[in-house]
Amino acid sequence: DPRGTILGAALVSGAASELIGVWALAISKGLTLDDMAAFVAPYPTLGDVSGAVARQRGAAAVGNAVWRKWVKFLARLG
Repeated sequence: DPRGTILGAALVSGAASELIGVWALAISKGLTLDDMAAFVAPYPTLGDVSGAVARQRGAAAVGNAVWRKWVKFLARLG
């Protein structure tokens, strides 16, 4: 929702069974997308995708185009 509350999650991937657990935990514990953006997964794993998705949402919410590009750049760096 607009406040960052995670209402649900759906994954379409060959690795969905590895990734969905993090989102199920986040929903059951009432975590927000900000919480997920701060999530640090062991690297390199597919689990880092969860944090990247949350960071992308944060970038989209920022009104300033320059700031949005900067956040996306940082998200690619991990």
